[in-house]
Amino acid sequence: MAEDIIADEEPSYIDYETFLDPDFSPASFANTLVVSTNNPNDTPLDLSTPLSRVLFDAQEIDSHIDVLTTRSAVPLLNYTQEQTQASKKIVGELDGQIQSLNDSYRQLEKEVIDKHAEADEVRLVALRLWETLKLGRSVGRCLQLGRQLEVQHSELDSGTGKEDHRAL
Repeated sequence: MAEDIIADEEPSYIDYETFLDPDFSPASFANTLVVSTNNPNDTPLDLSTPLSRVLFDAQEIDSHIDVLTTRSAVPLLNYTQEQTQASKKIVGELDGQIQSLNDSYRQLEKEVIDKHAEADEVRLVALRLWETLKLGRSVGRCLQLGRQLEVQHSELDSGTGKEDHRAL
């Protein structure tokens, strides 16, 4: 599009293609400009000539942009207005979809995440109950073994004739 507008204009000494090239390097361009405007045999380097050329080019490009925008003001404004309206329409549609996604996430959070947290808490309670049950069984087994030991001990002592009131 920019090339078409440039082609319609009066001829210009500025090489717009160079500036529009994706591989354009300002440092390389400045180096080429300094080398082309200076004699390699001269000891003092003249930077005022390349600077003047760059400033003149910038002024020329600025005036060219001014001419283009003045001539194309109405189409540019129409294009900008169309883009703004399209953006507003997209934002309006996206707002509804974002609200729907947020509502779905809240529902999902309530149905899944909160229930998962409750289930995890129940799982931890069940694990603690299981540990308590295992500990209770171990204590019961220890008590049973203690009673058996006490009975056996009392049977051994009963052979000696001593009375044991705890065996009853």
